[in-house]
Amino acid sequence: MKKTKITILCVGNICRSPVGEYLLREYAKERGFSQSIIIDSAGLHGGFLELAKDSRDYLKEKGIDPSDFKSKGISRKYLDQFDNIWVMANWHKKFIIDHYYAELPRKERRKIKSKMKTLVEVSGEGSGDVTDPYGLPSNEYLQILKQIDRLSKKIIDQLKF
Repeated sequence: MKKTKITILCVGNICRSPVGEYLLREYAKERGFSQSIIIDSAGLHGGFLELAKDSRDYLKEKGIDPSDFKSKGISRKYLDQFDNIWVMANWHKKFIIDHYYAELPRKERRKIKSKMKTLVEVSGEGSGDVTDPYGLPSNEYLQILKQIDRLSKKIIDQLKF
């Protein structure tokens, strides 16, 4: 059986996308279909920092061990391996097209665009963004992580395998 491959992207792959990756994996495992999907994360400019403390603490409080996490950045080769590219903000979609697929014919770009949705879109809650918590006070940061958690649960509950 072919596994569905999903990547979750944010800017630095240290705050939002790793939390989405780990939560989605955990919820998929709880639902019994972790063998049907591959979930990864990366950043538009990732690969240079460790997981942000608030993100790491949030995952640990949920009983998830993120000690194996390594931030990474994207490349066209990386993106091409995924069936779904879930981003945290709408502008990430344009950035990806402009930086990695601009030379493709319009029809091919449309195919790539069809694989990209915000986490909010995937959840069915509209077309909004998940705010970047980097540098925000811990209480605001926590609210954003709770949003990612809620969206992740909703997405897993909607998936069919």
